[in-house]
Amino acid sequence: MAANREAAKKFVAVMENALASLPDNLDRASHTFVEVFPEIKSTPAEIKEMLIPYVPNIITSRNDPAFVKKAQNLYDRLLEAKQIRDPVKASEFWISL
Repeated sequence: MAANREAAKKFVAVMENALASLPDNLDRASHTFVEVFPEIKSTPAEIKEMLIPYVPNIITSRNDPAFVKKAQNLYDRLLEAKQIRDPVKASEFWISL
């Protein structure tokens, strides 16, 4: 992570810009996520629950064990659905920048 700190900061900046519109589009974002990734086998309500902490901005707010567990669950589902190639350890990514 330290070797890629500048790239991580750029990624966070992009995410922050995208998240700025999330509060007004939470239901639509949840439905779209399910449509785009049906292999995850989640409902829009489950995805909405995962997205709610992003309002207004999870990246600079709470980063607690409960969130990391939810993020790990999502990464595990993405791996199972072959949407990512390699396992992700959420606790290594979701750290303070």
